Amino acid sequence: MERQWFGYLEWGVLPRSTLVASWAYKDMRVESIPEFGTWSSGDFRLGLRQALVQGPFALALETVFSVPTYPASDLSQAPGDREQALPAGTGEWAWEGRILAGRSLHPLPLYANLDLGYRVRGGGFADQWLAALELGGSEGAFFAKGELRALWENGEISSDLQVGAVALSERSLRAAGELAWHANGPL
Repeated sequence: MERQWFGYLEWGVLPRSTLVASWAYKDMRVESIPEFGTWSSGDFRLGLRQALVQGPFALALETVFSVPTYPASDLSQAPGDREQALPAGTGEWAWEGRILAGRSLHPLPLYANLDLGYRVRGGGFADQWLAALELGGSEGAFFAKGELRALWENGEISSDLQVGAVALSERSLRAAGELAWHANGPL
């Protein structure tokens, strides 16, 4: 069983600067062993995006800090001996920097975004390279986008860490899509 609530905020604090924040709450448990899971908040992420170039081609830098907001678990302990068997995060402060580029494909109602970054993780976890490509567009009341995300580690992982909900060594390629319809007014 898994339930997750997620909040995300972007707020333009200055004409070229945007504050970004996110937070999640997770309740994940193995059905046959309910005490084996996690039920806490994830990291609180707070950052700033600074526009460098604006117009049909946009370029920005983004810096985000991740702060653990859940009960700490000693990941060198076996899962059954921890406060939470499967912690919601690493329990370590993290920092990431990204360069974001976007381009309007006008006169077509399309756009393309590219995102390249690096995440510094502590506590024996390997740092990570991040990349994403997004293509989207709108026509009338419809909006659609497709996204491809890649993540791979850079460095060694401490041999003291035990497997849990947190990926110790992660290499992933994810594809996602979204389709939205503008119903009426602000809806």
